[in-house]
Amino acid sequence: MSASISKKSRRLRRALKTRAHIRDLGVARLSVHRTPRHIYAQLTDAKGGQVLAAASTLQESVREGLKGTGNVDAAKAVGRIIAERAKAAGITRVAFDRSRMPRAKPVWSSKETIWRDRTDRRERSRAMSCSRSS
Repeated sequence: MSASISKKSRRLRRALKTRAHIRDLGVARLSVHRTPRHIYAQLTDAKGGQVLAAASTLQESVREGLKGTGNVDAAKAVGRIIAERAKAAGITRVAFDRSRMPRAKPVWSSKETIWRDRTDRRERSRAMSCSRSS
């Protein structure tokens, strides 16, 4: 790998490879974005062209009852809401796309909440093995 390739371009290349693998799996892609103030999650279809469900701490229904909007409790709330909306849309399996960003605890809390609400243990292990192979 050449020293002239920037860290950002390497991360983007890895993210594209992950998204291509998820597209090959043919399942909806869950992407979670975190800023210090808010947490956003969205499910896109396997081809990546349409958003199937979305939730964030900007929405009143998610934000009510929370002390902050960028912490672990907020991530769990976003995870519960996106799981409910995915059920309503008929989505049974998702692949988590972290875009090769660092594993921030609120992001993983959101993902774990979604998995707990959406899949059983066997599907969780199958999905985890698919996400590690890329």
